[in-house]
Amino acid sequence: MNSTREIITLQFGHYSNFIGTHFWNLQEASFTYDENSKPLEICHDVLYREGVNLKGEVTYTPRMLCVDLKNSFYQLPDVHRGLYDLNCSNIDEEILNCSTTIQTIQEEKIPSNEFFSDLAKQELSIDDGDEKINIAEKVYNLDNDVKIWSDFLKARFHPRTITSIDEYKHNDSSNEFNNFSQGLTLWDSYKMKEIWTDNLRLYAEECDYLQGFHISMDSLNGFGGLACKALEYLKDEYSNKNIIAMPVMSDNYILEDENCELRAVNTSLLFSSLFDHSNMFVPLTTSSGGWTKSQNHLDLDYLSYKNNLDYHSSAILASAIDTFTLGYRSRSDNDSMQNMCTRLTPLGRKAVSASIQLPLGFESKSNLLDYLQNAKLPLWQPISPHCTTERSVAQTIVMRGITESMLYSNNLIRDSKNPSHHCTSASALLKLFISFCDHVRMTEVHAFDSSLETIAPFPNIFAQSINQHGFVESFSRSSTSVVAKSTAISGLHNSNSMRDMFIALKDDSSKVKGSKLSHMFNYGIDVMDYKETIENLLVLNGLFLLTYTQRFYLNYFRIMDTSKNWKTVSLLVCVFAMVREIRPIEPFFTSFLRSMNFTLDQINEEIYAVGTYSCLVLAVVIFLITDYFRYKPLIIADGIAGILTYALLLGTPSLYRVQMEQVFFGFFYSSEVAFTTYLYAKVDDKQYYQKITSLVKASMLFGRFLSGFIAQTIVSTHLLNEFLSPDDPFCITSRSNAPISNFRGGFRCKNEYPWCIIKFKFLRNLSKTRKIASTSFVTLWSLVLPKVEHSLYFHRNKELTLNNKLQQPIGVIIDDNISNNVPRTSKVNKFKEVKQMLFDDFQSAYKNTYVVKKCFWWIVAVVGHIIEHLITLSSLSLIRFQRIFKFYGKM
Repeated sequence: MNSTREIITLQFGHYSNFIGTHFWNLQEASFTYDENSKPLEICHDVLYREGVNLKGEVTYTPRMLCVDLKNSFYQLPDVHRGLYDLNCSNIDEEILNCSTTIQTIQEEKIPSNEFFSDLAKQELSIDDGDEKINIAEKVYNLDNDVKIWSDFLKARFHPRTITSIDEYKHNDSSNEFNNFSQGLTLWDSYKMKEIWTDNLRLYAEECDYLQGFHISMDSLNGFGGLACKALEYLKDEYSNKNIIAMPVMSDNYILEDENCELRAVNTSLLFSSLFDHSNMFVPLTTSSGGWTKSQNHLDLDYLSYKNNLDYHSSAILASAIDTFTLGYRSRSDNDSMQNMCTRLTPLGRKAVSASIQLPLGFESKSNLLDYLQNAKLPLWQPISPHCTTERSVAQTIVMRGITESMLYSNNLIRDSKNPSHHCTSASALLKLFISFCDHVRMTEVHAFDSSLETIAPFPNIFAQSINQHGFVESFSRSSTSVVAKSTAISGLHNSNSMRDMFIALKDDSSKVKGSKLSHMFNYGIDVMDYKETIENLLVLNGLFLLTYTQRFYLNYFRIMDTSKNWKTVSLLVCVFAMVREIRPIEPFFTSFLRSMNFTLDQINEEIYAVGTYSCLVLAVVIFLITDYFRYKPLIIADGIAGILTYALLLGTPSLYRVQMEQVFFGFFYSSEVAFTTYLYAKVDDKQYYQKITSLVKASMLFGRFLSGFIAQTIVSTHLLNEFLSPDDPFCITSRSNAPISNFRGGFRCKNEYPWCIIKFKFLRNLSKTRKIASTSFVTLWSLVLPKVEHSLYFHRNKELTLNNKLQQPIGVIIDDNISNNVPRTSKVNKFKEVKQMLFDDFQSAYKNTYVVKKCFWWIVAVVGHIIEHLITLSSLSLIRFQRIFKFYGKM
């Protein structure tokens, strides 16, 4: 089954494409072509698509659309020729042989830099002397050569990827594209409204399980307005998909000119729109000022970069994006875009800050435990303007490059009372460390063994103390060696400090007077719209001021976020199981039915038989139904069935009502499997299965004990006598004050019947009222249980292996932009797969001696209970027979 959850990437603007170029180069560097190697942690099919060009060659290109001004990608035709082009030399010969005179106007050819020259030689298998060029091991200095993002693009694109805005040129001072409203107007052009939307639709139609969009845009110029229009289109056409927006800001764009204040206005208009049209947005910049000129910028201990070079700063931001998105791009399916957006944006706080530490400063012979104990806090640095990460209420942290073998020192003497000595993964150890540093935060932690691939054309910005694998050494690295891999940690934080960003943005935007906005208003933005945007910034600022109610909600959200902790899940289910079993009427249910004037034959043959067969039928299918709906809906239905079970007993029920009650009780009893198997699906670590099973079973038995104890205490200690009065509808007195009972309309002397009839009647109403209250409680309690993403059979958490991927049919994409239908796994095949898994589990279970022994003793216990019940019924029948015999004997 193909479970790839595709993402479409959209890039708007020159700096956004700088970041995108580094991002796609990082993806290409992480590819492996060795068939014998183990499957990668990263599922590249999430971002890439497979197709075939007109030459019949298989292509693998990003599922991406990028938009930029004219003259922003002049290197692409020369360097990347051949992927989807026909044989250009043959076409040139046909043109030369043509009798028609053709005038050719060719622009001045820009020479390729050293990296592109070596790349062309490597692809054409041309040797440099006697040795083959290995780009991955060569050090390049491209700081002075890179002017635009296509100067270092290694990845190959599909022809539909690039959209050129011909109305404006890159670095054209006479016709600048620096106005938010210019982008709004540009959306109505044919290239955007027709061609770009068609290309997007073709990408979307190729996807089987499109989970959402990554969209990055320059926020300081007109691309912000163009991206906003694109977001409106996405919300209309793909309203059920997730959108993560990343407005990016380059310090190189903020010039000391007369229009520099308009950068804040452009950013204000963009942020106001992002709150309406995205699920979450992450402002990114290496400059602390963001939209204003600032002398302070991101300072990382082991990097030496130039913030005024887009080639350098974009590499850091691309590394952060590549890292913090790994959670929902991995093969293990640990996370999804929807889950991450929901977790990071409580209370409508859609603005999220980002952070990075590159590299970690991890010594080559050290271990993660020692690194965390000696690390300076915080472990990361913010890459969002005017923000910190110290006041976060929710965060997602991703660490990469640290394997399990690097968790502890070989000489560590483990302390049984120290939880940090018993973590089995890097993510568990890091999460434990963060919980001790700041226990208030809702933290999701992921860790991956794969490092960040920093081979060329990644800039040479690492300190000399970093070795080739990204670890700190005591000696300097050779000038001829390149840092090929790097450790990294990156995160997304819903921080209260975002309020500082909105305050600064509002203040800077308010400084701009109407005279300087005249150019913007000429493109269709009304003065009132601009004032409304400024007011919206105040509203957005207010979202990051927490009230007491919001703090309570966030604390609850934090508890739900820790649901992967087996103790939290067990506590929630144990409370549910214990209250569910408090049914005081159960030990006396037969006597209660007899008090309702039902005979023993009716009770055994017409009432209990319905409940028994209902349990038998439902027990067969309830497990699969529970698995199919992923547990929680059935747990809620279990509580509702309990309410209906005892509501049907109110008043004086008829035989039909009691039989219906038995049907609902059969469902109520059979759905016990829902909350027990819920635990196994929610707790990831199997080592806790025995503990959680014991705790839940103990809670159920304690609930039954408490229920029986309450009922028996009330009956045996005559506690009901003080409640029974002459006004009680079930207890009246005769004229001679002789106690009599109202039994089905006939008044009979109390001493003619067992003394407990009245007490059963009172216990019945007391028990039913209490049971309805308890089942109502468990129904409400089930609503707060965290939902389950995966189940044991129908929604398995599968890790795609290379062999599975090779066996899957591939949707072949031809260059004419027509996609073939990709066959999906049908429901019939899915049920066959589930059937096979059930059979395999059945075989493996009953080969386990522990399972067989438990089943044996369970059967013995159940049979003993049935025999005891039959003996009781036989005794009652014998007593009744003796009474009848004596009656006829007297006659």
